[in-house]
Amino acid sequence: MISAPKEYLAVQDVARRLSQEDWQAISHALKLTHTALREGDPERTMGRIMALLAHFFITPLPEKLHSAVFNDWLMMLEPFPSWAVESACTSWLKYQSKKPFPRDILTRVREEILPYTRLRDALNLLFQHQPNHLKQGAK
Repeated sequence: MISAPKEYLAVQDVARRLSQEDWQAISHALKLTHTALREGDPERTMGRIMALLAHFFITPLPEKLHSAVFNDWLMMLEPFPSWAVESACTSWLKYQSKKPFPRDILTRVREEILPYTRLRDALNLLFQHQPNHLKQGAK
């Protein structure tokens, strides 16, 4: 028989030791992480991008092209929480003196949400090993 990796066995062991109250707390924490990672409001995201870029020289462009550039920013950042976009923009202004590209802010947004995504993934993994007799009450 093929043995399971150590991590898999460790998660199973932790899951077996948790009480009903532990599972309820974990369920609540998982809901909070999902809330924290919820997609942001597009208007708020666009407003933050526009405010960030207003600190830097913006080349005069035809209106259609200007809109296309902002839509590129929005397309990249819209799936992320507004708080993470705001924090990434603030961080950029605090530590950088050059105009950012969308990928610069995207990288910072991903850094902002990383602890939450790791927590969500760990809790989801734990729930995969929840004992059957506890599954009804915790979720």
